[in-house]
Amino acid sequence: MDSHDPTILLGKNPQGNTCLHISSMCGHLEFCKDVLSLPQDPTVKKKLLTTVNVMNETPLLTAITSGHVTLAAFLLKYCHEQGFSEVILKQDKHKCNALHHAIRNGHKDLALELIATQPALSKDVNKYGESPMYIALMMRDSKFTDIFEKLLGIDGSSHSGTYGYNALHAAIRNGNPDIAKRIIVERPNLATEENKDGNTPIQLAVRWGKIDMLRVLLKHDRSQGYVINRKNGYPLLLSAAHRGHVAVAREIIKYCPDAPYCKKDGWTCLHKAVKSGNMEFVEFILGEPRLQKLVNMRSSKGKTGLHYAVQKCDPKIVAALLDKKIDLTILGSDGNAAAWELRDALDSAKTLNWNEVSMLMIKADPPNAKSVYNLHEEAKEKLINASRKDARSLTQTYTSNTSLVAILIATITFAAAFTLPGGYSSDAGSQGLPIMARNVAFKAFLISDTLAMCASLAVAFICIIARWEDLDFLLYYRSFTKKLMWFAYMATTTAFATGLYTVLAPRLLWLAVGICSVAVLMPILTKVLGEWPVLKLRIRLGQAFKSEFLDMDCPAGTAGPGRRASRRGELAPAVVAAGRGGAGEVGEKPALGAGAGAEKHYADPCFSIRVQRGWPQRRTQPQPAAELACRIHGGGVGWPVVRIADARTRLERRDRHSQHHGVQAAATSPMGENSIVPTGVEMNRGLLEAATSGDSRSLKNMVSQDPSMLLGTTPQGNTCLHISSIHGRESFCKDLMVLSPCLVAKVNLYGETPLLTAVTSGHDALASVLLRCCLELGQSEAILRQDRDGCNALHHAIRSGHKELALELIEAEPALSQGVNKHNESPMFIAAMRDLTDVLEKVLEIPNSSHVGACSYNALAAAVRNGNAAIAKKIVEARPWLAREENTKGTSPVHLTVLWDKADVLRVFLEHDQSLGYITTTNGTPLLNAAAYRGHIGAARELLKHCPDAPCCSANGWTCLHQAVHAGNTEFFEFIMRTPQLQRLVNMRDSSGKTALHYAVMKRNPKMVAALLSRKDVDYTMVDNSAQTASSHLWDAKDAKTLIWNEVSMLMLRADPEDATCLSNLLEEAKQKVTNESRKDVKSLTQSYTNNTSLVAILIATITFAAAFTLPGGYSSDDGHPIMARKLAFQAFLISDTLAMCSSLAVAFVCILSRSEDLEFLLYYRTITRNLMWLAYMATTTAFATGLYTVLAPRILWLAIGICFLSILLPVLTKLIGEWPVLKLRFRLGHAFKTKYLDIV
Repeated sequence: MDSHDPTILLGKNPQGNTCLHISSMCGHLEFCKDVLSLPQDPTVKKKLLTTVNVMNETPLLTAITSGHVTLAAFLLKYCHEQGFSEVILKQDKHKCNALHHAIRNGHKDLALELIATQPALSKDVNKYGESPMYIALMMRDSKFTDIFEKLLGIDGSSHSGTYGYNALHAAIRNGNPDIAKRIIVERPNLATEENKDGNTPIQLAVRWGKIDMLRVLLKHDRSQGYVINRKNGYPLLLSAAHRGHVAVAREIIKYCPDAPYCKKDGWTCLHKAVKSGNMEFVEFILGEPRLQKLVNMRSSKGKTGLHYAVQKCDPKIVAALLDKKIDLTILGSDGNAAAWELRDALDSAKTLNWNEVSMLMIKADPPNAKSVYNLHEEAKEKLINASRKDARSLTQTYTSNTSLVAILIATITFAAAFTLPGGYSSDAGSQGLPIMARNVAFKAFLISDTLAMCASLAVAFICIIARWEDLDFLLYYRSFTKKLMWFAYMATTTAFATGLYTVLAPRLLWLAVGICSVAVLMPILTKVLGEWPVLKLRIRLGQAFKSEFLDMDCPAGTAGPGRRASRRGELAPAVVAAGRGGAGEVGEKPALGAGAGAEKHYADPCFSIRVQRGWPQRRTQPQPAAELACRIHGGGVGWPVVRIADARTRLERRDRHSQHHGVQAAATSPMGENSIVPTGVEMNRGLLEAATSGDSRSLKNMVSQDPSMLLGTTPQGNTCLHISSIHGRESFCKDLMVLSPCLVAKVNLYGETPLLTAVTSGHDALASVLLRCCLELGQSEAILRQDRDGCNALHHAIRSGHKELALELIEAEPALSQGVNKHNESPMFIAAMRDLTDVLEKVLEIPNSSHVGACSYNALAAAVRNGNAAIAKKIVEARPWLAREENTKGTSPVHLTVLWDKADVLRVFLEHDQSLGYITTTNGTPLLNAAAYRGHIGAARELLKHCPDAPCCSANGWTCLHQAVHAGNTEFFEFIMRTPQLQRLVNMRDSSGKTALHYAVMKRNPKMVAALLSRKDVDYTMVDNSAQTASSHLWDAKDAKTLIWNEVSMLMLRADPEDATCLSNLLEEAKQKVTNESRKDVKSLTQSYTNNTSLVAILIATITFAAAFTLPGGYSSDDGHPIMARKLAFQAFLISDTLAMCSSLAVAFVCILSRSEDLEFLLYYRTITRNLMWLAYMATTTAFATGLYTVLAPRILWLAIGICFLSILLPVLTKLIGEWPVLKLRFRLGHAFKTKYLDIV
């Protein structure tokens, strides 16, 4: 080709690519060598190497971005030898040069070669502000250290980065102190440069917890320890307190003993640590002599760290601050001491944390105890009022949980009463009597079993008669039933113990005593486990513990004078005193400095009332008797009768009017734009019947008497020819045409001629006859006539599938192909939609035939829809411009082939015109993006086959890889990863600066994230326009408890360990958000957990209690002792059954004890009950296995062993199945798996 036309080498495709670009993109080294070795003028070769495509890339840049290092090295060497330095320095449309791309794609040797060949490359900065040095330092791999050394040694080499970062920022991020030291020595000014957030490198070292980097910076210049962010005013210690980096703060204090610790507004690092809940940092401050003074320092609101600790209800921090003898009398700007910050946390008043903080404040400041008691009463009143609004659901929750356990105990104790231990006697003298009746333990069993059954049955019935909307009744029920349930619980365990003791003591005394001990101790252990958090609090606080603080259940001030007075309809003394203007005995807030006009609060139940406000008066307005009577009458029997009679009268009037004015009314009815108003006389009834039946004889007789009657019409405007056409009476129609030829041009109300009527009625043979008659009469207008929808005979013939008739119509009147109905549909479009190839070919032969379709589609788009490559080929050859026509949505037929995955039709288009593969929509979307949106790999593969450099990104930088990731099309994503010419997309940014990895993390797609991170050329350190890395997009905690969120987090951590601090911060933030959300929904969470757990516990307790008295092998008929008592398997059965029954019964009662509005209690309960339930589960399966083994082993040993093996293996299998998704994740990630990531709450 070159020998015939030397300029052919300079030809470009629509993407601006030359043959050298294409071969560089596909990695064809030999082809590139052959092209550059051709005996051409050097200027042609230079022009070939300097030509840029639409991405402003030379072949050298294309080879690097496509990942073909060897080819890029060859082109670099050739350009250097030929002196084409401008080719090497060329930048693409993002201002990236060859060195930028080589470093970003991980091509170390090529990057070194580029630096050696053209050092000026180190001075360029792309449009994101990134220099080659910055990119090299952001890459974590140590192999880029050599590149950095080379770049640092070049005078004038740039060191800037995106978002105002510089090379030192990047070195700090990756935690490389040696590189940081080199930068500080060579370019010390970088240490003071700020990014767009106002952070210098040392501030980022503190923020990211990089201690080694901090040490390097402080050793070089200690004044860096005094830097303050000029935007938010944060000194270094404040930033360390925010993240909880104690080691960092210690290092700062070491080098700068008097380092600043507060903002200008007085917000200290202690305030920040307390607000962030960083207990370890608070302890560091309290233990650091140089920071002791912070404990009493105030913020701009006049509050100390203690104020904020109390506000957050953090007992650990409060206790730590109180140990330092902090000044408790400091008042905030609102006049409140620290204790009064509890008011802002009244919603948490039922939690242990709130109450512990209250008790700590009373212990530390006894004179101010009255204020705390006032707050406690206010909190109690608030909770009671809220509970009254929700009394129904509270009652339902309590009664459902309690009644379940009560029913359990009643069931097992009732059954046990008649399945007596030892069984019944079969002797003649004492037949049917209990064998163990004279045994003391047996009598104790009967007494305790009876007491347990009666108490539990009483509780079950009390739950039935509970008043659902009365909180006072609920509190009474709960107090009463709780005592009864505990009594039933202790009686049940006693019955279980004494029952087994009765039958076991004579032969297995040690086992009997052991079971008794466990069963009797179980209620005590249950009480201890259920109240353990409270007991721990009691132990910690000692005498400062106030049990009344935890009793938020009874109404506030129940025993107080205010409550009693208010019930009698009198005012409380405190309110009376307030009304007189006095403070009252209990109303004053001592030593808190409330401002003038402040409202007074009272410890009485009425103390939450604002004195300035009065109680709203409810008044019920009685309905007037007349109005009520009117309403009753309106709904009575007489009203519908009157209405029905009235309606009947109106209908009769309308019918009489219609009979008189029927024709005129029909004529004036609106039938649309093209409606025809019939004129003339009404059709004779005999003629109508003859036209309907096709009776030609009657027709001739009537016409002989009155020829004009043929012109009569129905109210719908139909002539007798229309009627016969509707019914397909071909012979009758022929006779009519002979008698009155003019009928062929008449139209009805729908604008239809008899020809149109015959076509729409499906009588194609009759339509053909009428068509011939029209031709013989020269009635071309009748043939071209359109109905009120704008459709002509050809439209209807094609739509109804009458191919032969359609061809006949086209032959008779070609102008029919130009008709377009009101839906903008042409006959060609309908033929293409119906896939009628012969008809479409005929229409297409007519030069001026229309091709438009509905919604701005055209005939070619219709052919694409049906995937008819033959029709598409004919249309695109006859009318090639249709392939580029866009519909109302901006989509052309070429785009439709991709969106509908019509690869065969796309092949036809591209074979006809290759440039069609490069077109984009009006909004700039290329074909590959459309394919990625739908995930159509076949269409994309066909496109790249004909157009290897097809455009793959829109005008805003949104690539097909971005689209595939955003749409979640995994298969298309994998296709891109496998396609050589699309490799460059992995690091491309959109208009917001985000790469595909950013969106994969945002979509929480672990497969895509793992696939991207597995590539060596993926730069996971790239940041978007907001300086956010891909891992930063994990900040949203909505799905932080899901496995995919955690898997993505671990994948990012494995790929970039230096980002561990940021990820850890994100994890803590997510954990805090999830915990806060859980606190809001703690009541429903507790209810769901306790309901599910108690059901399983009740099941296990029922079956194990029953099994204890239905012993395997039964009882001896002589003495009532277990027959199998001496067998080890039997003894193992009793031990495991006892453990299962006791632990499951304990769980059921712990679920009743659960505090429904305390998240810490819920977490504690979940841990305890989960462990107890696993014990009960394993003990139950063991009891089942050993019980069957006891009776089966002597006769069927193989079956006994099989049952034992399956039963004992079941808990292991259950654990494996339940944790399988987590185990799979652990196997996939190996050492990168982090258990703490899954423990969000």
